[in-house]
Amino acid sequence: MADWDLPRDLDLDRLVPRSSSHFPRQVFRSVRLVTRLIETLTVIHNGYPKPLVLAAVCCAALDLRLGSYSGRSRPRRLAFRLLLDTVDVALWSIALHGAADVAAVVATPLAFEVGLWYGRWFALAPAVVGTATMITLRLAGYPPAPLVYLWPAVWAAAGVLMALVLRARWRGEARSARDAIEAAVGQAELSGQNSVAMGADSVVDLLIRTNPLIAAYEAAPRPSPFSGWKAELAEACSRQATYLGVALTRWQRLYNSRSPDLSADVELEVASRAGTLLLSPGQAQRLQEMLEGLAPRGTVRVDVPRQGPVGAEQTVMVGAARLVIPADRAPRPRPLQIAPFALGAGAILTLVQSLPQWEAAPLWTTVPLALVLTVGCWLCLARPGQDPMRMARRLVVAGLAIGAADAVLTSAFMRPDSGRLPFLFFLQWFGPLFVAHVADLPRWQRGLVPVGAVAAVAAGMLAMPRDFTLIAVLMAVPWLANPIFMVMGLRRLMAADSSDLRAEMERVHNGAVKEGFSRGRRLVVRLTTEAVQQLRDRYGGVRESLPADIAAEIERRLDEVGALLAALGTD
Repeated sequence: MADWDLPRDLDLDRLVPRSSSHFPRQVFRSVRLVTRLIETLTVIHNGYPKPLVLAAVCCAALDLRLGSYSGRSRPRRLAFRLLLDTVDVALWSIALHGAADVAAVVATPLAFEVGLWYGRWFALAPAVVGTATMITLRLAGYPPAPLVYLWPAVWAAAGVLMALVLRARWRGEARSARDAIEAAVGQAELSGQNSVAMGADSVVDLLIRTNPLIAAYEAAPRPSPFSGWKAELAEACSRQATYLGVALTRWQRLYNSRSPDLSADVELEVASRAGTLLLSPGQAQRLQEMLEGLAPRGTVRVDVPRQGPVGAEQTVMVGAARLVIPADRAPRPRPLQIAPFALGAGAILTLVQSLPQWEAAPLWTTVPLALVLTVGCWLCLARPGQDPMRMARRLVVAGLAIGAADAVLTSAFMRPDSGRLPFLFFLQWFGPLFVAHVADLPRWQRGLVPVGAVAAVAAGMLAMPRDFTLIAVLMAVPWLANPIFMVMGLRRLMAADSSDLRAEMERVHNGAVKEGFSRGRRLVVRLTTEAVQQLRDRYGGVRESLPADIAAEIERRLDEVGALLAALGTD
């Protein structure tokens, strides 16, 4: 692995440190407190013993204390929390007269965290909590409630899938960034070699000019080691970049051809060391744009204070004007999005409405909608670089249409005696989707979408096969607000995590390019040092037969090469 190489996998606390800490904590607080509220309302509505209300309040206070164990890099005191959740779900299932599907929601935050952080153990919480509750219900004389496994299992699977998606996304980003950095490092090495070998009166030029003076007096003359290499280097560099001198000549010719007024012409005098500065194609284009804005006239001298790697920030002095050419963009990770997770949750929530214990909606009403949501989730993951505003407009409108269809179809074809309100169910995934992208929507759409959601709910209400009570609607409100609370602030933290990853990639990219440039310079310096020593040895072999003036010139040149190499060593 190269010194600059990006890791091929990352723990979530390094990949998305803010989001992986914030979201589980939000899930824990919202799910646990909403469940306590629902338990309290169920006790009051059904006339269960009043002390259970106090028990729910005490449990909520304990949940606030337990919240300190959630939202860390990894779940803390896992066995202790699993024991508490198991006892909690089992006892509340009995207290609510067998309503284990409601009581089991308490265990979903822990199931989610285990799935997120310990993927292979994702079934631990659903299996332990569900089995213990089923045994408790049987001992208490209540019928078995297989739905006690449902929500912990769904949330555990959600944690596993979220971790898999984030890691797979990182591996793809790292692979693309690695390829881009390798190409940039290759260019940087060439530009490092170029900065030493191509300047006027460079060490390579001195060696090339000195070699014939010695070879003329040798019995078996040797060719210069750099005779063909410098031309090959120039050709290789020109294939990947543009010399500053070439770019300036091209622009000057085009600029002067635009007007017959010779007084507006410009003649760029390029300093000898500046002409061999390498620019990437993007930088060459940017330089031309800067020169257009500068509009120089007459004779103007062009110089560069210091040569850097191709693609890095370059400074070019055009007369008294200082032009700073920005560096090429380093590989950047695409921003994280909430949309695919909301759509994936929507697919699951749509399918569960076909469970016989609940709405028992026909599969032909739920499967097509779930498939559409799954395809939308996949498209979001496959095209994460889309413009957020354009994506938001499409997703929110499409999501509202799917949600409206879900509300109407599942309400019209539900099991009449289920006692459920399927026309509200779509809001559990559409609400977070809208909240996450509301800032990306145009002003008129921000107000129109809620109106459309209300209309979808009203249409679903009209499609219901039987009447329902207002208290049932009010008891559903906490479940609807729960997922919205979960995602509040999450997009900002995901953006911050993406920004940190981008900064890390840029740091690795810039460091690798800088090292590649230095490595290219060191290669030429090493080769030149060896060539100088070879010339000194050859000079020593023919020194006695050389005229005095030629010997003096050779010694002067070799000393000058030594001085230049010494200077390069400290550059």
